[in-house]
Amino acid sequence: MKREQYQKLIRAVFYALLCTLLWLLPCKMYISPCVMLLGLVWLADPDYAGRWQRLKERRLWIPMLLLIGYYLLYLISMAYTGNMAAGWFTMEKKLLFVIAPLLLLTMPDELVSRRHFNGLLTAFIVGCCVTIAASLAYAFVCYNHTGDSAYFYYQLVSPFQHPSYLAMYLTFSLAAALYLVGCQTEDTSMAGRVSLALYAIPAIVYLFLLQSKAGFLSLILLLVFFAIYGLVRRNKKLLISVLYIAVLSGASFWLIPNASSRLESSAAELSAGAQTNVADAGTSSMRLLIWKEALNITVEHPLFGVGAGDTQDCLNQRYEAAGMIKAYRKELNAHSQVMQTAVAIGLIGVLLLAAIFVYPIVVCRRTKLMPLWLFFILLVGLNILVESMWETIAGVSFFTVFYCLLARYGEMNAN
Repeated sequence: MKREQYQKLIRAVFYALLCTLLWLLPCKMYISPCVMLLGLVWLADPDYAGRWQRLKERRLWIPMLLLIGYYLLYLISMAYTGNMAAGWFTMEKKLLFVIAPLLLLTMPDELVSRRHFNGLLTAFIVGCCVTIAASLAYAFVCYNHTGDSAYFYYQLVSPFQHPSYLAMYLTFSLAAALYLVGCQTEDTSMAGRVSLALYAIPAIVYLFLLQSKAGFLSLILLLVFFAIYGLVRRNKKLLISVLYIAVLSGASFWLIPNASSRLESSAAELSAGAQTNVADAGTSSMRLLIWKEALNITVEHPLFGVGAGDTQDCLNQRYEAAGMIKAYRKELNAHSQVMQTAVAIGLIGVLLLAAIFVYPIVVCRRTKLMPLWLFFILLVGLNILVESMWETIAGVSFFTVFYCLLARYGEMNAN
């Protein structure tokens, strides 16, 4: 009896820490200590045999091997990399590709229910809401001291992390809200529907203040995806919610000053094309130039890449030779995780990266989490095309944690 009570307590603490982790993700604070505590609680649970049995019975060993295999390819590349310090720093940032599957894919069945999953999504939404409030409060304080309205836009209004990552977080939080309100068979309470509807207002307004181009594309993806899903399923609740978010988005686009300024500047850059000065290129045209140089490196090192530690050094050499002064001075990464992976560990790594994304698309059709899981894959897939997401803690933590949670809860809730 004491053993059962001990396990119940340990698992309650584990779930509480997991909610705390999701709550802290948007502001990117105390992630490492929270993961360490989760690991200690995981070790304190004596049900080791049951964990591996669950992996085998529910085929959760597949996503585990995919994520850990991606990390191992980077680890193997340390054998032929030159810059060991940079390489080990890269390995440290990607450590959640190993830790997250071990902790989350082996969760006990008593923590895997609709109620538990909804609680985790709610914790993440609340974390996004707190981050928005704190960021806007910071912007107001700075504006009162300086009178500069620039504190309400782009990087200055996002003191916790890069606007592109926070925009991705917010978009997924809106997808989670749509799932909670419109995609579940059980009716949500009136208070829950009102709360999620009210949350959408600051979330969308703040998303436009972030002025992230990838964020704008992610919002369009959200509206198109859930509109199509709602039409196919003839889900009126979901369609009404999507329409509500679309109206809020349109109003924010037209009413917020400078909301479309970065989109307009990007369009101007791309239309300039070959006339763009390489040494003075903007962010959009700079990406195209960076991808070209990354592709050239991949052609020279196709199978295994240049190694985890030499990736940035090789890119810097290319930037300097091509006269890309801004990229060279700022030591910009490949600004695409696909390109970054190709440069670092070659086409073998790119194939494994593709498998990581194909697996959920194949299995999510038979799960009740299908719309949220599929949207998550599309959202991250869009963002890794234009950002080296897995070269930062913000990108790695968001992807690995939700990938493993959706895999674990998806398998448990299979139709």
